[in-house]
Amino acid sequence: MAGGIHHVISRGDHRERIFDDDEDRRRFLGGYLDVVERYGWAPLTYCLMDNHVHLVVETPHPNLGHGCRDLIGLYARRRNARRDALGHVFQGRFKSRLVLDDRYFAQLLRYVALNPVKAGLCDAADGWPWSAHRVLRAGVTDQLVRADRVAQLLEVWGGDAGERYAALFEPANPLALQYGLTDPAEWRPTLAVLLENGQHRGLEAARSYGYKLREIAEHLGVHETTVCRRLRMSNG
Repeated sequence: MAGGIHHVISRGDHRERIFDDDEDRRRFLGGYLDVVERYGWAPLTYCLMDNHVHLVVETPHPNLGHGCRDLIGLYARRRNARRDALGHVFQGRFKSRLVLDDRYFAQLLRYVALNPVKAGLCDAADGWPWSAHRVLRAGVTDQLVRADRVAQLLEVWGGDAGERYAALFEPANPLALQYGLTDPAEWRPTLAVLLENGQHRGLEAARSYGYKLREIAEHLGVHETTVCRRLRMSNG
């Protein structure tokens, strides 16, 4: 989707490891950099775990699927070649979720950075070297982290641009108090946000967030069959 911010997750097949060592992680990030440059993405944050990856990217052009296919496919082929192995490295197609809400985006940044803490791999997000957390806290923009764009997107929270990201992790931050380490997949934007201006894109997003056709129809003041028809048109 053009102009969209996406949370991309890709897991190892049967939740097995996709990274054996730090060199594997460096190879993956090298491939990620190639894809970012080739497809014109704005990389916002990432975290490489042992058996899955989190990427948050902004796509000025509708090429998320092509870019993820190249990134994941190339890494899988090269990993199998190094190990003289066959079979799947990743568990099917990558999963992605569209970010349409400021609060959701802020909580997503927290969730991605705190993933290693939740998994017991480190005591604090700063202790995990394979994420963008340290770079974002420092407010430094590099080839794999657009800290300037993250600060811009967090402008709604106020404060100095260099401090907005770091403030998300303060114990007194409303997000920390209300949501803790909650997976953003467990909560969602309101229909008012998702269906702003009645866009077909909004209908598709609403469906991906688990809203029932009845709920969407009631919000729009139309019959369920109308929602079904619009969804078919948006997929057409």
